[in-house]
Amino acid sequence: MRCIPVWGQELSKRIDLARYRTNLQSRRNGLPYEPRRTGSFFFSADDVSRRAQLLREHLPSVVQEVVQEADAICRHQFSLLGYSDLNYGSEIDWHLDAVHGKRAPLNHMF
Repeated sequence: MRCIPVWGQELSKRIDLARYRTNLQSRRNGLPYEPRRTGSFFFSADDVSRRAQLLREHLPSVVQEVVQEADAICRHQFSLLGYSDLNYGSEIDWHLDAVHGKRAPLNHMF
């Protein structure tokens, strides 16, 4: 493993910021890095009924709890970091601290 001096890390962070601001493509592991614009599930919609059946067969005591939690997530209500039933509204603002009602600034931070 190669060690980068502290000044090298600082330089690297600033180069990444410059690439971002100039819309130059970053590279990760030698490959072009293009962030996904949309999310995707880790299994296909065709697998849902089979996975639900597996839950009913192997974890019957928690099925209702799993369904309730999934429904809450679909309503953008989460239990997060020890807090229960945090409501993120119809459009999730990932910069919002729902516990304290504060929004993180949209500034680049090193």
